[in-house]
Amino acid sequence: MKRYNFRFSRDRVDRDRINFSDFSSAASSLFSLVKRIKPHASAQVLTCEDEITYLYSKKVFEADEIDLGKRGRKVYELSDLNNMIWDRSMSLEVHFVDDTDSQPFLIKITCDTHSEPESMKFYGQSVEFDLHADILFAFDVPNLLYSIGDGLRKHERPAATKQRELAYA
Repeated sequence: MKRYNFRFSRDRVDRDRINFSDFSSAASSLFSLVKRIKPHASAQVLTCEDEITYLYSKKVFEADEIDLGKRGRKVYELSDLNNMIWDRSMSLEVHFVDDTDSQPFLIKITCDTHSEPESMKFYGQSVEFDLHADILFAFDVPNLLYSIGDGLRKHERPAATKQRELAYA
């Protein structure tokens, strides 16, 4: 069976910050969608609650020092996520995995409350068609509060994307 990958962001139209309620609601809804198709799936919240861990978490290449820095992330269950954790976190990631899946199934929802507080990013790899369609239908749709982006951080966007944004501004 064919598997799908995706990446997009939901960006606040008014450039206001994503708040705990927005993020928690999206993560819970996403988990409900995942559990319908993958009953053995689990959710885990990773946070960066100090500046050193946050800076290391932004590095994409692996080195021993960076790996040690990333280990400073705190791990919580989705049900334990609360306003206190949200307030002290510079970045949050919720990972949805299914250990019974032979494919590298992963779905993430993230919010970098430090550098991009107006955006929630969604990422999925090796996702079944039905689940992929459900996620896109639920989250990849613009509305009065959210526009849909490419899921890249602003400084990672290709030059062509920036030029298109400037042309339509």
